[in-house]
Amino acid sequence: MQKPHVALVGDHDAKLIGQLRERFTLHRCMDPFAPADLPTDIRRSIIGLVTSGATGAGRPLLQSLPALRAVSVNGLGLDRLDTELCKERNISIATTRGVLEQDVADLAMALLLAVARRLVEADGFVRRGEWNERSFPLAQRLSGRRCGIFGLGAIGRAIACRAQAFGMSVGYVTKSSTAQEGWQRFTDLQSLAIWADTLILAAPLTTETRGAVDAQVLRALGEEGILVNVARGSLVVEEDLIAALHKRTIFGAGLDVFDSEPRIDSRFASLPNTVIAPHIGSATHQTRAAMRDLTVQQLLSFLEDYRR
Repeated sequence: MQKPHVALVGDHDAKLIGQLRERFTLHRCMDPFAPADLPTDIRRSIIGLVTSGATGAGRPLLQSLPALRAVSVNGLGLDRLDTELCKERNISIATTRGVLEQDVADLAMALLLAVARRLVEADGFVRRGEWNERSFPLAQRLSGRRCGIFGLGAIGRAIACRAQAFGMSVGYVTKSSTAQEGWQRFTDLQSLAIWADTLILAAPLTTETRGAVDAQVLRALGEEGILVNVARGSLVVEEDLIAALHKRTIFGAGLDVFDSEPRIDSRFASLPNTVIAPHIGSATHQTRAAMRDLTVQQLLSFLEDYRR
């Protein structure tokens, strides 16, 4: 029996490509926002598409695949996928929800610890031999801090539990109507930032959340404030954040995501009160393997249902 035709969008690891080739007739599409550069008969035969949260798939690509029935996203973000068109055409969408949240929460706390305790600065201090000459500057402790979480989905909740374990008070802003006992709910981000001295971003990128963290929010966070972003870079007005870090109107920032990644503003690299990472929230061997398996399995399930 002929294998179903599937398109893979963007650059992916060899193991995922291998798993897809075992089960499907695979076609590569490198540009997620242009029509598929494939012969017409192949484009008309593609019924499944695999992409990542960071890569997505735009309207021109989706429109060039008239038989498409399912999109499997290797990740959580849907901000770069044209979900409206998928809804219009009854194209099923699946993500790898449920397998990566704990790793992202771990990284959020690692970034917070690294910024608060100035670990990257301390590492350089020792390596350069400066310990022989002077004492290292004091840092911030986590216990007793007020941790504000923007977005209380599965990742936000996992972060909140970890923050609580470190002796931090937890406050949050979320679209969900469900209240969380023991954690303080705020109606808007500005109010949360006024209360908090630690702000962790775990919200999806939407028209409402884009640029939500601006100069006003950062001023409210205060001179001892720490910002951690493991969600999407576009939640933050980066020009305002760079100014706040440079002027030290906040203590520091831990950033795993950026507005124009992988090309980031070079000024972030020169700021000593910033710890930066290359979007590695889910980047562990165990979680990436689970994500690959789920991506493939969900696509298989969708296409089996479609062919019945």
